[in-house]
Amino acid sequence: VQTRQPADLAHLPGGSFYDTLVPAPDFPISGPGRIRAAEVSHCAEPVVSYSDLDVNGHLNSIRAIDIALDMKPVEFHRSHEAARIEMAYAKESLPGETLSVVCDDTSDGVTNMEFRKPGGEAAVKAQIAWRPV
Repeated sequence: VQTRQPADLAHLPGGSFYDTLVPAPDFPISGPGRIRAAEVSHCAEPVVSYSDLDVNGHLNSIRAIDIALDMKPVEFHRSHEAARIEMAYAKESLPGETLSVVCDDTSDGVTNMEFRKPGGEAAVKAQIAWRPV
């Protein structure tokens, strides 16, 4: 290698780079949508604790999904499963913060949620599409 400049892989000496590429499969999942703010009902007020944190000291993404799923009662989960979960992270949630979670169930089987920081600003927006099991 004589340079650190980018190279067009299609024109490498002795090339045939394109012969090694594997075609990308078609994915059955549509791209991300726009999550609208939930305004209808107050669901819960979880407090961010030590076991909720990632290595940077913020609310872990998987824990945020756990909190979102916990907004529905066990009986609901026995008859429904999450068909799609979308999460949009706007601000870090820090240890000791009490988040206000508001929920909005739509007529087409979707739950919109917003996790709000103590000042009212959105930390996480979530949208879960449900399907019967």
